[in-house]
Amino acid sequence: MKILIANLGSTSFKYRLFDMSDSNAAQLASGGFERVTDYTSCIEEMLESLVGEGHLQSGEEIDAVGFKTVLGKDLSGCVTADARVLEALEGFKEVAPAHNP
Repeated sequence: MKILIANLGSTSFKYRLFDMSDSNAAQLASGGFERVTDYTSCIEEMLESLVGEGHLQSGEEIDAVGFKTVLGKDLSGCVTADARVLEALEGFKEVAPAHNP
């Protein structure tokens, strides 16, 4: 199982890719971008890099993505990003758009 952990700042994007296939989590890659104005481009570049370095064959290999939000209504702890969660985050995206993608 491959897990991508993303940390989105107001002008930065940092990430780590982990392989959780066995009982020991292994970090496969890490990287980041500074002075970000277009997060979509950063995500595309990150995926190209992870594929180019041989950590992934495609983005479809990523089984889960984790990230921390700034505000999330009644959300706390780890939650699955289902329709209820996405709706809660949507209500706060104007408060911290870079942190609540």
